Amino acid sequence: IIDNKEIIQIENIYPSAKFMSWEANIKFNKQDIEDIAYFEPYYLKEFIATTPKNKVLGKLLQPKNQ
Repeated sequence: IIDNKEIIQIENIYPSAKFMSWEANIKFNKQDIEDIAYFEPYYLKEFIATTPKNKVLGKLLQPKNQ
């Protein structure tokens, strides 16, 4: 399904936290860790805040003095 040479796909292995502990232990032993106080995650898309398009929800969120 995914055509990427950097991805290793193993049959009958599904995403699960129990498989992450092995990888996490290897990274911890190598001290390959992130300082999460200054870590910024990489997102595929930039977040853009928008106003609600739902008119009912939009009226509920408007300030009372309008």
